Amino acid sequence: MNNLRSKWMKAIITAALMLSAGLCYSCSRWEEGGFYGIMEQETLSLTGEELSGDGGSSGDGGFSGGSGSSGSGNSQGSGGSSEAGSSSMDGSSAENASQPAETKALCYVHICGAVNAPGVYELEEGSRVYQAVEAAGGFLPEADEGYLNLAALISDGMKITVLTREEAASAPAWEGEIGGTGQQEAAAPAKVNINTATQDQLMTLKGIGEARAADIIAYRQEHGPFRQIEDIMQVSGIKEAAFAKIKDDITV
Repeated sequence: MNNLRSKWMKAIITAALMLSAGLCYSCSRWEEGGFYGIMEQETLSLTGEELSGDGGSSGDGGFSGGSGSSGSGNSQGSGGSSEAGSSSMDGSSAENASQPAETKALCYVHICGAVNAPGVYELEEGSRVYQAVEAAGGFLPEADEGYLNLAALISDGMKITVLTREEAASAPAWEGEIGGTGQQEAAAPAKVNINTATQDQLMTLKGIGEARAADIIAYRQEHGPFRQIEDIMQVSGIKEAAFAKIKDDITV
């Protein structure tokens, strides 16, 4: 009995000590933050564990994944647009490079008369008369620059005769001024004024050589100007047969 009693006493003392130790520990925790402080700390610890555990990993992963995917989407979008722009530019440049350069057709024009370098010149289609004159070295000092329509278009095979002021005084109007074709009339050449024509101009008439042209000028100086074209038959050596050849080409 004594042994049993001593064992119970030891058990009671041990329990009392353990209870006292527990009460001391609880009192110290109460002093730090009280009951609610302990509960708040425990709640915060539990919340932190949940966030760092399942909720934290999924949340962070979701945000990081979303931002990453959106960033990569933006970069892919901008990259795609730049690639599309560069490919379209490359396509247009390649298309332009494949198209042959346009070349203008050429015209050959014969320009003669009162210019510095008469001859046949090659000009681009759509050129103007003034460009043909420039190609021939420009006007001579005695040229009548106002006789031609310098703005008229040229055509292939065209002949342009630049007249002197003396020649233009008795010449008909240039067809370029009337019809706008820019061509000198070939079917109706300018008539020779037998009162003002030089020896060279008179020699362009059919059957009129150097001697006969000199006779016409001599008669004109001695008797004055011709009143009508038929008066030329008064010149020695020019009769009806010779007059018939030139009557359509002369004027007074």
